[in-house]
Amino acid sequence: MASEPARRYRIGTLTVDLDEGRVQRPDGRVNLSPRLLRLLEVLLEAAPRLVRKEQLMDAVWADRVVAAGALTQRIKELRKLLGDDARNPCYIQTVPKRGYRLVAPVEPLRGAQAALGTGGESGEEAVELGDKVAVVAPVPSRMRVARRTILALLLAGVLVLAALAARRALLAGGGSGGEAVPAPLRRAVAVLPLRQLPGREGSDWIGVTVAELLRHELTAGEWLRVLPADQVERALADLERSAGQPAETERFAALRRTLGADLVVTGTYLAAGSAAAPQLRLDLTVQGTPDWEAVAVISRTGGEDQLLELVARSGEQLRHALGVGPLSAEDLRGLRAALPANLVAARCLSEGLARMRQFDFTAAQELLEQAVAADPSAPLAHAALADAWSWLGYESRAREASRRAFELSGNLSRAQQLEVEQGFRERSQEWPRAVEIARALYAFFPDNLDSGLSLVSALSWAGEEDAAAATLAQLRRLPPPAGADPRIDLAEAWLADDDLERKLAAANRAAAKAEAQGATFLLAAARVQQGWAWGGMGEPARALWALEEARRIRTAAGDRVGVCKVLLHIGQILHRQGDLLGAQNRFEEAVGLAREVGSLGFAADGLHRSALVLLDRDELAAARSRLEQALALGEELEQKAGVAAMRVSAAAVTLAEGRAAEAEAAVRALLGEGGLAGRGELQARAQLVLARALLRRERGNEAVLAAQRAAKLAARTGSQPVALEAAVVAARAQGRVGRVAEALRTLSEVAERAAAAGLIGVQLEARLARAEIELRSSGRHRAAADLTALGAEAEGKGFALLAREAARLARGALPSVGRAQTGPLEARG
Repeated sequence: MASEPARRYRIGTLTVDLDEGRVQRPDGRVNLSPRLLRLLEVLLEAAPRLVRKEQLMDAVWADRVVAAGALTQRIKELRKLLGDDARNPCYIQTVPKRGYRLVAPVEPLRGAQAALGTGGESGEEAVELGDKVAVVAPVPSRMRVARRTILALLLAGVLVLAALAARRALLAGGGSGGEAVPAPLRRAVAVLPLRQLPGREGSDWIGVTVAELLRHELTAGEWLRVLPADQVERALADLERSAGQPAETERFAALRRTLGADLVVTGTYLAAGSAAAPQLRLDLTVQGTPDWEAVAVISRTGGEDQLLELVARSGEQLRHALGVGPLSAEDLRGLRAALPANLVAARCLSEGLARMRQFDFTAAQELLEQAVAADPSAPLAHAALADAWSWLGYESRAREASRRAFELSGNLSRAQQLEVEQGFRERSQEWPRAVEIARALYAFFPDNLDSGLSLVSALSWAGEEDAAAATLAQLRRLPPPAGADPRIDLAEAWLADDDLERKLAAANRAAAKAEAQGATFLLAAARVQQGWAWGGMGEPARALWALEEARRIRTAAGDRVGVCKVLLHIGQILHRQGDLLGAQNRFEEAVGLAREVGSLGFAADGLHRSALVLLDRDELAAARSRLEQALALGEELEQKAGVAAMRVSAAAVTLAEGRAAEAEAAVRALLGEGGLAGRGELQARAQLVLARALLRRERGNEAVLAAQRAAKLAARTGSQPVALEAAVVAARAQGRVGRVAEALRTLSEVAERAAAAGLIGVQLEARLARAEIELRSSGRHRAAADLTALGAEAEGKGFALLAREAARLARGALPSVGRAQTGPLEARG
């Protein structure tokens, strides 16, 4: 039997022997490492066509996930061995943002040249092959197809693969001929739900189901960039709110302007026949820029029970019409794994995703559970269910659904496998691995803004703030409209919780861009960030204006979960302004709405904030009850950050109940556990409770240090209310240790700034602290009069706990004082 033919090629002045793993250069022979050998082999197989970065990474590092830097380094090493120059390449050309290709002439060594290397002009050593010499020419192929399959196809004379590769090269290049330089962006496709023609009733589910299945069909192979359905639907909803019922070309132009859509898939369906024998007709149209003329028109008919097959055939025709052509065996396997196995699962999955886009997360969760029951092995149904559980606040259930999706993802495409795994790692808080995956996905798809934003989020959670900022800068350099997307600025605003000036600047940019685009959903998100920033910087009027506008937009859009979040923000601003009744009403409204929509995470947050208002109102039993309810929900939902904040507030209630030593121990335990790490404002609040507990126990010097730590933490976050509150507590501590003049100067400054910012609670506490200092020094008579007036004013504004403390001081007692919201006042009796 003849030996397998040697795989040897001439590349320019070099001879490459893939079997031996070496390159013969004019100045001598060099050996290649296994990874460099595989890298060169892949480039040879595709020459002269482009090989995308993700294809190279899949082929060279099939056993692991690596960042794009690994590929860049290996290309650099290979160039060095070949004697190439990246700036003026003779062998390997870099195509920015896309990949690499061999540009030198590639010649397979045929016949006697391959068998008797020294008999030709190349000076190669002879290799005996036996009686026959097999000729294997390098034909472009997908990188993930096994070599044995390629050889078998070649020996069988399957020339269609060469034609397919040429078509793919043409598609990537955006021009004619295999040598065209690829465009930096893949063509973006928007798939719209199909419209139902008058026919059989009860078939309205078909339109969203067909659209969802078609998105998977067009995503397969990753040659097209299918726009997320939620972004498409929100862009069209924004257009309808501003323009009524726009013409179809106007809708497409809006998708092009805001999302960069190059192609739009629309269609209709007719559900006919009887209930016993339902029939279906699908009519699909693909329209493209610049004039939105029809690129392809497809019609399919069959029984309703054949819907999955009808869509599969339609998808094949669409890919062919768009120049994508037949999929590789691996791509087909990934597509089949991504699609539900039966019609019931497909319907429930599609309708569940549609309900999530409509903010009905309870209904979405129920439908997605039905999808999982109908097809337990569907990884993407489990992943969607994980998202629904997250929106409802059930992080443990979300993590379990995400884990199951990861376990079932082995047959998905490489990119989808990584996306599923990233979701699981993030929910498991395995941030280093999540970042590694997000980096790989962003390297695979640098034209995908969503991949970049996902990386930014992972980097932020992992504490890599500089890398997150650098990634945002890269995203801003994307071609329009992606580089000018308001979500980039929104991401920066979300990251800047501890830098309110930066948060506000980013939110202002996002709001301006969203308003210019008519993107009301993003405008509402930007208004929330503006409100958060202005509220923390002591500008309550602006904060309330921004938040009320966000509330109006979200109410009109039917986003009840979003309304919950806005109500919580509004209540917090009103609390700071001293409108305790208004704040309590907003928090109670948020709790009721959150329970109604099933979002228990927001219900827990509302209960916590309501408890803080009750604390200021001196309703300690009710405050304790609200906190216990909030803690029970937070622990059930496994909300670690929320539970930590509730425990700080519980220590504040304990202090108000007269148990200062117990409150101190609780806060020290929290600070020691590390659960507050990275949360600057929450750490500041914990230090304030600690400082107040130390004051109650007459440990003034320690209280000064705790209050100073709180002030520094508050200053870093830019939160003016917390910073001023910390200054009041620090001044009280200074007064206790004899630094009276310094303390009084501080309180005068704080009172002035708090008045300008409308922080009623801080103003009242500053006056109470001044009176306490005067009681301890020489102004006893005057202090008593001030305390009487202060108590009446505080009572009138609803700050009953502070009013009770003022009354006690007026009677000549000298207990500890403090503001209720973050570290309540001294105990009763």
